[in-house]
Amino acid sequence: MVLQLHVWGPAFGLPSLDAECLAVIAFVTQTISPFDYELIASSPSAVPTQHLPALYDPKTSTWTTGFSPIIRHLRAHPPPSYAPPPNLPPDVDPAKVAADNTAYTAFLTAHAAPLLALSLYVSSANYAASTRPAYSSILPFPLPWTEPPNVRAAMSRRAAHLGITGLDTDAEDEGKSETSLGKEEWVNATVPASLRKGLEVKRKGVVGMLAPEAKRRIRLEGAAKDVLDVLDEVDWTGPSVQMLEVRCLAWGYLALMALPDVPRGWLGEVLRRDYPRLIRFVEEFRELVFVKGPGSDLPWATEWHESRSAGAVLVRFVRGVLGEVPVLGELWRAWWTERMRAVMLGERAVRTMERDRRKGGVLMLLGAGLMAAVVGVGVWWYRSLPPFGEAVQVWRRPVASLSSFGAAGALFSGALYGIPRPLPQHRDQYIQRCADELYAWQAANRPADNEFILHDGPPYANGALHAGHALNKILKDMILRVQVQKGRRVHYVPGWDCHGLPIELKAVDAAAGKHMTPAAIRQAARKLAADTILQQMKSFRSYAVMADWDARWATMDREYEIRQLRLFQKMARRGLVYRRFKPVYWSPSSGTALAEAELEYNENHVSRSAYIRFPIVGDYGNLPGLEGFQGKLYAVIWTTTPWTLPANRAIAVHEDLTYHIVKVDGDAYLVAENCLGRVAKILIKEGEEGAEVAAPEILGSVKGRQLTQLCYVNALRGRSAAPQPIIHGHFVTEASGSGLVHCAPGHGFDDYQACLPLDIPVDAPVDNDGLFTEEAYPDDPARLKGRSVLEDGGPAVLEILGDDVLKVHDYKHKYPYDWRTKKPIIIRATAQWFADVELIKNQAVAALEEVKFVPESGKNRLESFVKGRSEWCISRQRAWGVPIPALYEPNGNAVMTDEVMDHLIKVIEERGIDAWWTDALDDPAWLPESLRSSGIKYTRGLDTMDVWFDSGSSWTMLNNQQADLYLEGSDQARGWFQSSLLTRVAAMVEQQDSASGSTAHTLGLSPFKTLITHGFTLDKEGRKMSKSLGNVISADDVMDGTLMPPLKPRKGSNNSQPIKDALGPDALRLWVASSDYSGDVVLGEPVLKTIHQAILKYRTTIRMLTGSMHESARTAPLTTLDHIALIQLRDAMDAVGRHYANFEFNKAFMTLNHWLTNDLSAFYLEALKDRLYCADGGGVLEPIFIGFLRMLAPMTPVLVEEAWEHRPEWLKADSKYADSPLKHLYEAPLLHDPSRALSPEDEARLRKDIPVIMRSLAAIKAASEKARTDKVLGSSLACNVVLHVPEGSRAREALERYAGELDTMFVVSAVEVGGEVPADVAWKYEEVFEIEGTECKAVVIPPRQVKCPRCWRYVAEKEDVLCGRCEEVVGENVQ
Repeated sequence: MVLQLHVWGPAFGLPSLDAECLAVIAFVTQTISPFDYELIASSPSAVPTQHLPALYDPKTSTWTTGFSPIIRHLRAHPPPSYAPPPNLPPDVDPAKVAADNTAYTAFLTAHAAPLLALSLYVSSANYAASTRPAYSSILPFPLPWTEPPNVRAAMSRRAAHLGITGLDTDAEDEGKSETSLGKEEWVNATVPASLRKGLEVKRKGVVGMLAPEAKRRIRLEGAAKDVLDVLDEVDWTGPSVQMLEVRCLAWGYLALMALPDVPRGWLGEVLRRDYPRLIRFVEEFRELVFVKGPGSDLPWATEWHESRSAGAVLVRFVRGVLGEVPVLGELWRAWWTERMRAVMLGERAVRTMERDRRKGGVLMLLGAGLMAAVVGVGVWWYRSLPPFGEAVQVWRRPVASLSSFGAAGALFSGALYGIPRPLPQHRDQYIQRCADELYAWQAANRPADNEFILHDGPPYANGALHAGHALNKILKDMILRVQVQKGRRVHYVPGWDCHGLPIELKAVDAAAGKHMTPAAIRQAARKLAADTILQQMKSFRSYAVMADWDARWATMDREYEIRQLRLFQKMARRGLVYRRFKPVYWSPSSGTALAEAELEYNENHVSRSAYIRFPIVGDYGNLPGLEGFQGKLYAVIWTTTPWTLPANRAIAVHEDLTYHIVKVDGDAYLVAENCLGRVAKILIKEGEEGAEVAAPEILGSVKGRQLTQLCYVNALRGRSAAPQPIIHGHFVTEASGSGLVHCAPGHGFDDYQACLPLDIPVDAPVDNDGLFTEEAYPDDPARLKGRSVLEDGGPAVLEILGDDVLKVHDYKHKYPYDWRTKKPIIIRATAQWFADVELIKNQAVAALEEVKFVPESGKNRLESFVKGRSEWCISRQRAWGVPIPALYEPNGNAVMTDEVMDHLIKVIEERGIDAWWTDALDDPAWLPESLRSSGIKYTRGLDTMDVWFDSGSSWTMLNNQQADLYLEGSDQARGWFQSSLLTRVAAMVEQQDSASGSTAHTLGLSPFKTLITHGFTLDKEGRKMSKSLGNVISADDVMDGTLMPPLKPRKGSNNSQPIKDALGPDALRLWVASSDYSGDVVLGEPVLKTIHQAILKYRTTIRMLTGSMHESARTAPLTTLDHIALIQLRDAMDAVGRHYANFEFNKAFMTLNHWLTNDLSAFYLEALKDRLYCADGGGVLEPIFIGFLRMLAPMTPVLVEEAWEHRPEWLKADSKYADSPLKHLYEAPLLHDPSRALSPEDEARLRKDIPVIMRSLAAIKAASEKARTDKVLGSSLACNVVLHVPEGSRAREALERYAGELDTMFVVSAVEVGGEVPADVAWKYEEVFEIEGTECKAVVIPPRQVKCPRCWRYVAEKEDVLCGRCEEVVGENVQ
């Protein structure tokens, strides 16, 4: 299920409406995984609600509009990854919640409403008429037609402080308002200079001297300050349940007002000038949305977050070319300037200007041709590069011809314009290296005494794989790769589950199978399973899953089957296996018994239910009210399965319930006291004329225990049948029916348990196909024989009962179905083999205490299944399986002594398991010596073992070792997890009993030390994938790009076919890694778009790193910038490593991306470019490259192998790095020479100083943005910075410590700490910030020197002359 969040697109609407969109995005970012929602730039006309923001929930098929309604909807219908907002108390008192809600509403009404009014004013002078109606229906507070009352009051108070009256109306006629303080001197002293520009000194009154816009500004500025003063005092970190909503909503409005280019920019100036705390609050949420949240592709992000899209790169390129080709740039600007001036002067001037333009057409064409040539050459040169390679190293070469192109040179040398993709023809060899060869390498090179065993839960060998299989296998593979990075040897041998009905049915036609011999069925099933294993294994290997594929096992392997039989023998020897005629789940559609795990429940099943009466026989005159009674007495029962009535052997009552004896039409009926209301409607019938019969008369009341002395007759049992008893049943209640329950011990579990101690016979006159046998109705066998109990059998039974049927009606309820055939099952008594779970239940539960569960909820789930089970039906009636090793006497009695089992297993070892079905039934070789002379003709049984017993025996493949990890879907708690646990406990306890008390403790009772469960895969609509819905997604579709929009063909390409955006197994693996597998996992185009963007980001970064690294950097001096990058890298690797160790791959994915985006790309690489392009090419790109690949290794090993293949030649020649990062120890040193790292003391000091540097950098960027907004600053190198930091403060000390490197770290031309700003600067922009409680200020001013034509820093002494650094690097080669 992927939610759709529609917000305002960049081409629509007013910024005021973006405020709520920002607020919703901020809330969703903090509470929902980015893979559970899709952000859509839209317009009101595109959504049914006609307003934005709007949320579409495919789960409920509803649209919700507005901030608060969306929040309420998300809480009522949370997506899978929804997490309650932070600061929510664990045990919330309802009264506290109510109080918080009240306080929240009060806060919004008092402060958010005027804040909204201000934000609306920012974008529209007349908000009341245009936007108020739309907001009134979606906000949690009312909006009046004019400004809210508290805003208007604030306006009046502020005007009064200024001595102004008459500003409390919307009148703009200057003659209508006067003031008592009308002196011009007062105006000059009181009114801000920026407002005095609009003064017209025509009257004495101050109001009369103000232009309309100035009056409005004074009025709103007063209101703004009042509102912002309140917000500035709010504790935004408070524990209120609703505080997150308030923060998000307030942030949306504040963010709007802080934008530098809104129509009413003065309000942003007030906010930035007077409320630094609120600005910091806005910046924090800006980072939340634009950096940690959906990304920078939002319509509001362009001013605050540098876009790195291809379009933005092209714009920067064009600007760079214009700046480097003056003639073209001047023509461009001049033409547009004249065009605008001509338009203002009139049509004639336009014609004149067009004529003049034609005169310069030749120059324009030449300029355009030059631009096209530069672009064409650059694109051609870039497209000729390999995915990775040496050609990119031109970045670091100090070549004057490239640097003379400025931005164009940097673009051509980098990887921003295009994005490399993997070459499919090389993929197989990379997979071979990173999977098969890596597994063999680690098996030979990692220590044998430090082994990690991951035991495979065998997939079923009956069809093609889907995305759920990929989720499972890739999770296992990532865990194995993490263990290899830790230095452990991993043991992973894949297995397959091969027996059972689905394979048998698929191998042979259902109808034909009834006429095939067991040997033929087994041959066909074995071939199908063997072929499927090869197909599935090929697919698994294409996912880059490493394993010992050659040693793979299958439950149909001869060795495996013998191990399974020996395990069965151990359990039988201890008395845990027995045979009994008792009810089991039986599937007529499959013709076999089923276990609980093989059922699914249909909530909408409809049964034909009936109320039936059975006549009481014998002496019942001693019951209260029946003394001398001449009528008949009946027991009334209700059943949803009338077909079970031929097997009825008793009626159950509860001995503590009260039963009424009621009289109707001369007869009496037994009904429970609290059931009489519903049963009376059945007993009381209308007369012919519609007149009602009198209500039943209660003759007497009696406890249920007294009724157990009575007997009744069942007409279906035949005229000669003996009366049947009424018994006590603990399961009898008054919740439904009549309070008397019909018992058929052959068709009900409770019935069986109630009748067993009383020696009531068990009978089930139904055959394997669900048809009545002739025993169903002895008086006339033909009436029921051959009828289906699930179809016409029930109505036929009711027809025989005739007048004893009181009422028949349809009843919808939950009913068990066969999970394979999707058809209803029955409960039927047959002779089956059972494992006694009750004897080992406590030990099995105790064994789970030492198991680590991920997630922890898995323990409760598995434990509840074990506790709720007393026995396990382990026999099935199929040909394709492992036979139960027992012999049978002619009377049907089973012989399964230890001697018999041992002999049978030895014969199977000698002849093969198929001989069980192909050898003659009287072949004496199958009889042990002790039975051959008995004279009894023994035969082999045809029952096979439950497939869960097959797969549950797989732990024996580990030679009794305890696996470190089991990992499967959450549904295996009642399947493979449970069967493995029970068989292991049974065998280990048996071994302990026969050997020593330490055996089980040493080996471990549980087969696993850690148990991980994952959810199911869902489509993009949130629906579980199933063949019936047609929404099953193949893993191949993810790898080959089928689910993604096709790539646009290159210009000039003759290929008319769509080009798939195929990123191979990395895309599939990264989807798995990024998903929170503890719940259900969504797969669809919206999710894969995010995955593809991440992979392309990885590839682009790797390309830049491989093209920019140089061997000389190993000896170049390390700067503070380099040490910061190393610290950030180490911290990221530590966090990623912790997440890997805790199996939290999605958190590792997010941590890696955060480091890549914020620390590496936005900070280090941005600051390092100057050194790479124009200086010594030093830095720490090599350790970053290696550390980056180590973090990627478990998630995208193919990409890591490909990147390592294309590392520079000098790195390939280094024997220290001969091995791929896939083989590295995760915590191995990253620096080629570890001695170059900082000492622990120096690193600790730098760590304390990094927040100072980063906070200063943020302030400088904020001030620079103001300059860019006013069009006085382009590149950040075109400015100097002065930092005002109090002397003696720790921040001042830290900045002065790195004073010589600050210009590089901040990407400016010069930084002065504590200096003075010259009075004659052309412009300056300031940003106040705080460091550890100390107020500081960053001032951005024009550079004092001129631009170096090579490095673009403003540090040259003269125009067109290289700076000192560039002169030294380039030397005499540059004239």
